[in-house]
Parts: sequence; C-alpha cells; structure tokens
Amino acid sequence: MFFGIGSKWKKWEPSADYLITVDELNTVTKLKTFMSKFVYKWDKIKILFWEILWDNWQMPDESLLKMEGDCEDAAILSLDILGRIQKREGARLVATFGYYMTNSKSKLTGHVVTAFEDGKGKYNIFTNNKMEYGFQDFIGIGKRFYPLGLKYQEIRNWQGKVLSRKFKLFGTF
Repeated sequence: MFFGIGSKWKKWEPSADYLITVDELNTVTKLKTFMSKFVYKWDKIKILFWEILWDNWQMPDESLLKMEGDCEDAAILSLDILGRIQKREGARLVATFGYYMTNSKSKLTGHVVTAFEDGKGKYNIFTNNKMEYGFQDFIGIGKRFYPLGLKYQEIRNWQGKVLSRKFKLFGTF
C-alpha cells in the first residue's frame, strides 16, 4: 500500500555512524528529548515554477542526518531506535488513512506514528516530534487522528514487516 517502502526498508542496513549516534538513545526519555528536535517538513519537489507535494519515505539514517522530514520519516526513525537500541519488540509503525472535519467538510488524509507499550497495558506514540500517552489499542490511535472514520490501518514491526492491514474500521464509507 505504501509505495514500495517495504522492499527499500528490508534492504536497509544501518551505517556505523548511525549506530554510534543512536546507541545513546537507550531510554524513552532520551528518545523523547531527541525526537523533540526533529523538524516537521513536508516532502516537496519543484518542477519548473511549481512546488508539488511528493511523498518520499526516508530510511532512519537519512532522517537522522537531516533531522527533518514528515510523519513517516519521524515514525521510521523512532521505531528503528525503539526496536534496534531499546529492544522493544512490541514497537510498531501505525499508518492510518481516515476522515476528519476541516472547513465544514470531511477530509481524507493519512498519518503515520510509532506506537509502543508503556508497561501498563496502554500504548504511547511518537507523532512527528512529540509523544502522546495512554492509548487503549491501535484503533484508539486511529480515532485520535481520524474521529470521523478510519478507512485503512497498516501495522508494521520495527524491521518494516507488515503485521496487519485492515480496511473500513469505523465510520461511513
């Protein structure tokens, strides 16, 4: 579903520099402080006189080098650190498409976050450069961003493997 990211992700190998830099991010608190410095920036390309949105999924080392990107770039970076450095096997990339209200109209968009268990039966998430707490499940995470309806949700592990894909979870379609 996400534009061939799976094959790119599976082939990615971290560099020694990447591993040295992220090795110190061995607690959620350190990762939270680190991710707060990540600058949200839409992917855009310029063609002649026009700028258009372009969705380029960066690998963790690209995001680390730039310390900027959009939601999936921040999610892939934080997910890799949670899985690789902190050994949180339950860390997941949660990609959602759904509906929310804007200017009195329903709008369909997508968002990607990193979710991980908090040790108390709930999930916390990294969404762009901040952390949010206390979600019951992945559907609850989707409802946070798309209260009018969740059309699609994909869950991946920290190595990029698709664990589930669900369609039309709630709302009217």
